[in-house]
Amino acid sequence: MRHTERKPLLLQPQLPYRNLDHIVKSVSAQHFKNAYDDVTWSFVIQRTLANIMPAARHVQIHNVLNATDVPEDVFVTIIIHEMLHLEIPAVKDKKGKWNSHPDEFWEAERNRSPNREASWDWLYTNLPLERRERLQCTDVVGKLIRFSPEERAAARVRFGIELPARIRSDDPLFRRISFDKWYLAIAETRRKNSSG
Repeated sequence: MRHTERKPLLLQPQLPYRNLDHIVKSVSAQHFKNAYDDVTWSFVIQRTLANIMPAARHVQIHNVLNATDVPEDVFVTIIIHEMLHLEIPAVKDKKGKWNSHPDEFWEAERNRSPNREASWDWLYTNLPLERRERLQCTDVVGKLIRFSPEERAAARVRFGIELPARIRSDDPLFRRISFDKWYLAIAETRRKNSSG
């Protein structure tokens, strides 16, 4: 087995408007008969949207969700998903590869997570996400987005927002409108500039 050093996690502060302790305890009580009341959590800067460290019973949630506009149901869906990893362990498939989301896992998630579809719709609409099927995870894709003065003016006129000269796509502070609208405003401006 090859040993690789892990970079230390960049822990982020818990902002005063979001306390997931209540959500963790509520999910544990409603969906797991209080079996996971001791699960802890933190916002971190990492590649994946969320993950759990089973031995530590600790959920790590990407900092892109550390914002006021994230619906509580999104956090409930994420916490249910991560707690299910404690209840339904990974299994080896016929080829000997680990599967952390066997069919039993997805069935349990569908049965216990009533707002699962709406939560994932919100996540894919509002965040720069990319699915890695082979590893069965969802990554937050952090990119630097640069806006020209014309693009910033178009966003101001069309959507009534002030865009900075550049942003990171995974920074929750700049998630005031969906990325689709930003790209639409940028595309319109670039189309006008190239035809004029």
